[in-house]
Amino acid sequence: MLSHEDIEKNKEISKLIEYGYDLHKKEMKDYERSIPNFAFYDGDCCPIKKVSGGGIFGMRGYPNHSESRVCTTLGVSIGKQNEDEFDLEYAMMIQTDNEYREVFFSILKMDDEQKHWFKTLYYDRDISWFDMEDKAKVEIFIKVMEFVGFKKEDVLDVLNGTLTAHQAYMNVAPEEIRNLQWVNTERRMFEFNGNIAIKGSFDSMDMDEFPFPFEGQPILDCSKVKTACIHFENNNRKVKLINVNSNPESIIYTNLKNAIIDEPIDLSLVDAKGTKFGHHTVINLQWSKAKLDKIDLSLAVNEKGEKYVVNEKGIVQFDYDYNPKTIASTKPNNRNMLIFANADNEKMAKDASQNTADGIGLVRTEHIFTEKTDVEKMVELLDYPNDEVEKENLKRIKELQIKQVKDIINANSNNPVVFRLLDFKLKEYLRNYGLTFDDYYDAEYVESLRGSTILTNKKNILYNQVEAIFETLDGIDVDVNLLVPMVITADEFGWIKKEILKLAEKYDLKSLKIGAMIENATISNDADELAKEADFISIGTNDLTESVTGLSRDTYSIEFQELTDEVKLVIEEAIYRARSIKPDITIGICGEHTNYILNVQYFSALDIDYITCSPSFIRTNKDFLMNILNQDDIMVKKLKPNDKNN
Repeated sequence: MLSHEDIEKNKEISKLIEYGYDLHKKEMKDYERSIPNFAFYDGDCCPIKKVSGGGIFGMRGYPNHSESRVCTTLGVSIGKQNEDEFDLEYAMMIQTDNEYREVFFSILKMDDEQKHWFKTLYYDRDISWFDMEDKAKVEIFIKVMEFVGFKKEDVLDVLNGTLTAHQAYMNVAPEEIRNLQWVNTERRMFEFNGNIAIKGSFDSMDMDEFPFPFEGQPILDCSKVKTACIHFENNNRKVKLINVNSNPESIIYTNLKNAIIDEPIDLSLVDAKGTKFGHHTVINLQWSKAKLDKIDLSLAVNEKGEKYVVNEKGIVQFDYDYNPKTIASTKPNNRNMLIFANADNEKMAKDASQNTADGIGLVRTEHIFTEKTDVEKMVELLDYPNDEVEKENLKRIKELQIKQVKDIINANSNNPVVFRLLDFKLKEYLRNYGLTFDDYYDAEYVESLRGSTILTNKKNILYNQVEAIFETLDGIDVDVNLLVPMVITADEFGWIKKEILKLAEKYDLKSLKIGAMIENATISNDADELAKEADFISIGTNDLTESVTGLSRDTYSIEFQELTDEVKLVIEEAIYRARSIKPDITIGICGEHTNYILNVQYFSALDIDYITCSPSFIRTNKDFLMNILNQDDIMVKKLKPNDKNN
């Protein structure tokens, strides 16, 4: 355990690396992403800024698509540098959590084979925090930071604790970037220029709880950041919106009663559907993009400062023609769409219950692997071990699975729960522990075994996991639902379902439903065939977006926040095909997209039964549905059993 002094020193060293990245990130194409592994690339992946005597490279983002901690990586190459090679490379990476910052520092001396810029360069993590006793590394660290642009004497003072990293940064930073600050929260990254937000998505955020990195009044520039469905609550920090009229969705479904907006709000330019205004000036009602019966103008005034005449519900008594150029409205579906949560551990399940989730729609069972040794046991199972090793490893994995099931059930208040079977992403787990395929002789073969494929080819893993779940739930009065991930064919899913039902015969399960995930364009086209076999269907938007767009979620691009038209078409086609063969089949949607209100608005118009989002977004999504659907209550609905007539 680090001492308080070490932690504080660690933070300053880490901040210095972060500021070093900030000094150059604009020239490196403002490169922010999910970091796929401890490696560095040239080209579009990790641009190198060429400088006199070498190059500087780096990135900032999440270690993987499900991680919430942010990593900042900074490296340099110093020495001989031709068009396609350089001599010596120093690399540093920091990881940030709530307790302290870890600094991983490495020196790479490349051989001739490694000198090509487009070759991946892996490195080992030498230390988990900066060791001031290692004089050689201290000298190299000073050399690297000086090369990045800091003053040598300032770096020494930071290491000695007599100067802060921010002071060292201010001594060398150009005027135009001195006031830039960034913050990470809820798996979103934000950037501020002083107290003005210039980058990030504030959709559905609570401003009273947002961790602004400065004191004083925050200002959100709606022309640069997203603010739809934002929550101002008491607005204790006096958050102000500017350039509201430049963003059509800047105030949709937003309670503005405590927001500070100085400019007149032009309803011909913004969608104010579901918005509650405070003492703001609101103009051009006759050209409103949203129907006036969906807007609360009880406190608003016109350009003359006069209050509008409204009824007891805040609806304006105004005879007007709707603007023929209104944005397309969505018609709520006839189903009572429920809001489920994803939960991988006891804490997430408790958060879901406290936030009034209608159930747990996704337990990612592969998240039982949190230790390197357990990941290695799983890899050995995939890689055809001997019988003794297999027996030992299956026993350990079964123990981990039983613990997860107990934790989830105990915290879940008897609501329905869906356990997704193993969807083991080998690359992701290896990179999390600094491992590569080279560590496993046959890893190239098992690399692609995911979802239904791994469960079909590795029956021992399927039986072991399902038995662990059934043994734990035996006799417990709770809706038991199993979900098969990354289904490739309907036949493959059908075989898995039959095997699971065979195992279920000896257990006293009150209910058992077995569902299939649609996560690629191929199986979405066969959704009618899949619906014949499945009790329910869950559409996973993360992998589906990868399949349709060809993008990797590791890029952390906007496509993994906002659904593209192409992905929407695939979702709609899958729902249509599934319902054509089984009209009452339960259909849900899960993935990162369910945490963004504008997507939820789209989902609410689809013919689906539930969505599964992060626990922290349950209340926001429920409030939203209550608003647009005018529902008096959202009741817990059980996943429906398979219709035997179909």
